[in-house]
Amino acid sequence: MAEKKQGLKMASATKDDIKRLYLLYNVLENLGKYNATSMADFDHFEEDEKGPIKRIFNENDEIDSEELISYLYGLTCGFHRVVMGFEVLFDNCADPSLDHLDWKPEIKNQFDLLSAIGEKLRAGESVTITPESEEGKFILEVTEEEEEVENGPA
Repeated sequence: MAEKKQGLKMASATKDDIKRLYLLYNVLENLGKYNATSMADFDHFEEDEKGPIKRIFNENDEIDSEELISYLYGLTCGFHRVVMGFEVLFDNCADPSLDHLDWKPEIKNQFDLLSAIGEKLRAGESVTITPESEEGKFILEVTEEEEEVENGPA
């Protein structure tokens, strides 16, 4: 039987990517929703965030549109890793029938199986997996479902 490799790989978003996107949202919200027009309107921002924001204002404390666009664009450098990372995880791991994030049923079932096996092992019980055992039936059922998804219905 050929080894079946499973998994998904893509560049992972960093904490810095996520922080920059939050900052992008906060700057846009401050400019649009609260009509920020000077650096004083950003006083509630963290000190490390204020430094780069200062460059979007000219010497008259007016917004320099070129600097603003350049600054905002710079905050989006991790956008694809964040959004595409979520999309890949959602498409492969999340239950699309729900209105909140939760595992697909087949992933939940695999966690349940591992948990049940772990409980038996912690209790000092042996675990024998045969095609007739509860664990074996579950494993065979899951692998048959995976093959059906990959190859289409039989």
